[in-house]
Amino acid sequence: MKKKILLFSLIIALTITLCACTDQGLRGGYLADDENNTDELPLIRCGYMSDKTTFEITDVTLTFCYGVAGPVYSWPNDYFNSFTTNKVVIQFRTDDETVYECKTIDDTLFSEKYEIFKDKKGVPEEFTIPAEAFNEETGVVMFDVIQYGIKQGETEWEEIERGITGIHYRKNNRNTVELSNKPFD
Repeated sequence: MKKKILLFSLIIALTITLCACTDQGLRGGYLADDENNTDELPLIRCGYMSDKTTFEITDVTLTFCYGVAGPVYSWPNDYFNSFTTNKVVIQFRTDDETVYECKTIDDTLFSEKYEIFKDKKGVPEEFTIPAEAFNEETGVVMFDVIQYGIKQGETEWEEIERGITGIHYRKNNRNTVELSNKPFD
């Protein structure tokens, strides 16, 4: 009888330990909020997801999703028509404002393919956060999606809209990093 109780206790302790050590995954930005109000003026939304929270520091690859929430037609037409050229810059930014550009799209986010509604999640794309972005023991790496435009007769890019989400990190050692939606204590 003692052996059965001891074995049963050992199984329960082992199960609790294994469950506590499992990576539960990560979901943040607009993806963490299922109650998005899509009746507002268009706003660039971005989020991220992964099946794990701990990564090798040289391979922190997450799925990022971005797009415009709300109907595109709610902006005044003359505002959109004033821009003759558009681009979208997708980048990572650190606490010290160092920027790591991921991608530039010669397109506008204010088109149907980028719309985000409750049944769609925008454009999902995998990006790897550069190891250099984890420059402190703990901190935040920002994921920025910035829409720029040039107005007719102008030569300078103007920021139209920006979407930002932050990912908190903690270095576990020099080779691994843990990510979270909330700051580490």
